[in-house]
Amino acid sequence: MRPLGLSARETARRAGIVDKKRFYRWASTGISRAAHEHDDDLDRLRQLFGLPSVEVLWGELPDASLAEMVRAKAEENKDYLYAYKVLVTLRGLDADRVESFKTFIDDAYEEATREISDEDLMCRLAPDQILERLQQRDPESYEKLMRMFAGNMANLRRQLASMVNQEKVDPVGKVIKAVAKYPDPA
Repeated sequence: MRPLGLSARETARRAGIVDKKRFYRWASTGISRAAHEHDDDLDRLRQLFGLPSVEVLWGELPDASLAEMVRAKAEENKDYLYAYKVLVTLRGLDADRVESFKTFIDDAYEEATREISDEDLMCRLAPDQILERLQQRDPESYEKLMRMFAGNMANLRRQLASMVNQEKVDPVGKVIKAVAKYPDPA
């Protein structure tokens, strides 16, 4: 459960285990006392974790693969489902097509992230974090934004939150571009 980032409650739900109280006990103290009448639940766990047999539950578990971790997160966030599909597709391609695809991804990634710092890449930032990074990255845009909102920080925070609500790649860059469109109120 831990490598996949699943709680006991989420694991029980995904596996379809009915007796959640028993499963919580298994999750906290181990399953060394599981009886044969629990074989269905154990098999559901085996299926959920993609294990070759139920007996593996009593042995040393291998680390979860990247594909398994991504698949486990796909139920919560559909972006992970797309990433899982990419991983499966890559495994199914012949070597030449894999190299061609990797080159395409590398080029597209370079183009999309050319002016983005690693700390701004693929993260959700709160309005105050955006302001802090904006001040560091582009002090002129920061000053202009401050003048535009005339010190009304509550309105500025609301505006920033709505502007970058769905922006995951470079929220600071989005703010810089938006500020550049407006005349300086000075």
